[in-house]
Amino acid sequence: MAAAGFEKVIDFIPGGGGFWQFLVDVAEGRTFTTCQEGCGDPDCKIRVCAKAKGVGVCALCDRYPCVLFEDFFKRAPTLESDNRVLREKGFEAWSKLQDERRAKKFTYQDQSGSSE
Repeated sequence: MAAAGFEKVIDFIPGGGGFWQFLVDVAEGRTFTTCQEGCGDPDCKIRVCAKAKGVGVCALCDRYPCVLFEDFFKRAPTLESDNRVLREKGFEAWSKLQDERRAKKFTYQDQSGSSE
């Protein structure tokens, strides 16, 4: 991150100093990045449900997909298709998909990525 010059421009971004520290903490393993690990809204209904059921990945829950995801998938359609791959084809297929995306420099802001 520093090599890319982020450290020099981060203060020009509102809240950038805090975001920079978050990135440093993630890189050094001091910050959790998934809701099961402790990141995100502690009152998120999806998170509360997953924790109550002891489910690490919602796509593998016996009740998935459920009503808790209806609005969420409108904002994150790629996640919906990713979960379908994980549920129907397994972790190996999901992992291969992620490797292919990484090779193409895909980001989740690019919601046009194909998942199948």
